[in-house]
Amino acid sequence: MTTIKTKLNSSDVLDKEFKIKPKGYDALEVDSYLDLIIEDYKTYEDLSNQFKMLQKTNSVLRNKITDLELEVETLNSKLGEYRNATGGANMGNIDLLKRISELEQQVYNFEQKEKKAKAAAAK
Repeated sequence: MTTIKTKLNSSDVLDKEFKIKPKGYDALEVDSYLDLIIEDYKTYEDLSNQFKMLQKTNSVLRNKITDLELEVETLNSKLGEYRNATGGANMGNIDLLKRISELEQQVYNFEQKEKKAKAAAAK
């Protein structure tokens, strides 16, 4: 977020003294000073709107965090149930790949034996 500086603070406004002319205050000086005040109010409004938007975003993100924490708890619970159901077996991806590879090797060996048996029977 960028830092936005205002041109005035409350003491600047409070302490401002306008030059008095014979017919009253200098209208151009008052007008230019009021323009500065207006710019500061616009800056304040922009900051206020930005703050409100950030509050909404923060609220949405906090709700998402809460939802995700609940989902993690649910998944951890299901994982615990799965581990209990499988007798505590903890197969990782590598273990699963090794098991699949072993099964594929057994199938391949079986097919080779079957081909040899058919070839021997055909002779």
